Amino acid sequence: MANLGICRRCRHCQDLHRAVLDDCDRKISASKVSCGISVPYIGWDSEVPEGCPYKLEHIVSGDAVTDLAEESSRLENRNEAKLLPA
Repeated sequence: MANLGICRRCRHCQDLHRAVLDDCDRKISASKVSCGISVPYIGWDSEVPEGCPYKLEHIVSGDAVTDLAEESSRLENRNEAKLLPA
């Protein structure tokens, strides 16, 4: 699991895309990071890419982001269900 707060400190981090909220402050899309050593994006529930200089920090903080990753997964599943034809 990736901790996007750690990603922001890395020289490979190219851009942080914050979560998008709707008018009722519900998340429409999850936060993600553009990483120079991973394609295309890293999210809370992503594996840390090989060669990451902060890999150990991601592993140590993994327990702290478990809830965020579960929330992201639920969000993605909900968004995919909305895209399916009725």
